[in-house]
Amino acid sequence: MKIFIDLHGMRVEQGLWSPAGSEFRQSMNWAKLLAENGHEITCWCSAPCGWGSMPPVNNVRLVYTNEYFNTDYDIFINTHLNPNKNVKARLKMQMSFSIGAVNAFSYDFNVNEWVVVYPLEQLNSKGGFFSKEERALNNYKIEFLPLPISNEMRSSNPDSNLLLWSCKTGVQRSDELPFRSMIEFLKKYNVESTILQSQNFHMYNQSESDRNKVKQELASLPRQPRMLNQIDYKDVLDLFATARLNLHSGAWGLNLTESIVRGVLPPPINTGVHVSMFGHIDNKFYKEPYSQDVNVVVENWGRLISDKSFYSEVLSEYQKDFQPHLYASCMEHFNNILKKYFN
Repeated sequence: MKIFIDLHGMRVEQGLWSPAGSEFRQSMNWAKLLAENGHEITCWCSAPCGWGSMPPVNNVRLVYTNEYFNTDYDIFINTHLNPNKNVKARLKMQMSFSIGAVNAFSYDFNVNEWVVVYPLEQLNSKGGFFSKEERALNNYKIEFLPLPISNEMRSSNPDSNLLLWSCKTGVQRSDELPFRSMIEFLKKYNVESTILQSQNFHMYNQSESDRNKVKQELASLPRQPRMLNQIDYKDVLDLFATARLNLHSGAWGLNLTESIVRGVLPPPINTGVHVSMFGHIDNKFYKEPYSQDVNVVVENWGRLISDKSFYSEVLSEYQKDFQPHLYASCMEHFNNILKKYFN
């Protein structure tokens, strides 16, 4: 099939390895997987683009000129909230991670012309973004389409002591639980740490005083965290291959899904998304998994570092929920959508 993927707004300088989050990363992962399964993929960018150091993927062309709008496609995959009205396709898919995004999308466009696809069945099954009531109220056509991550579930790296912090929403206050827990954990245990999306780390600080306190706390650590801003997707995956824990204290991030499939666990923390996603697992394994007491939090995290068999047991339970994100399952979901909408 001929598939058009709109990456409007993305800087695509390293091919499908280019730094991206949310719907863009979902779309680029799908571009690669669909191309490897014989589909012809056109990725349209709004600026000059290229493969950089990434080997070009067969069946994928990166373009940025408008003549590609004049071709009839089988499928149009959109990644942002302003779909190009000039693209002609038999089936239009809107990538989305939240009901808020879909609502914004529906103001200007007829949602009956689109199928909204989202990658978070785990959250939805626990009363999340796309409830039955919201579907009925808005007449959405919504399908689960997983995020393609890997051909197989990866085991943990038993010798790793690396803690990642996926810092989507930064540190708002120096006394908030995730930050305090991370600081105390890094003081108590001899582990390395890397802060991803570090450009966000101080973005949401509420005051100059808090910003200074956060800097002082980081400076007091026996081993300084490595700060990484925008890095290529391949480098992110290489980090997962060497990491043990991936703390994600903000909103849901797709790299949390990626890390679980690749053998890296999120340590338990009292956030709404984490509790709704993993409470049924964490309550089996941890002492007070969502305690507000920093000492209890650090104790639970420490067990994941010090007890390899315990880590493997917990990881196995987590990975049961993430089987859909393996390539074979992803293609099964995609083909089922085609059967449903291509009568």
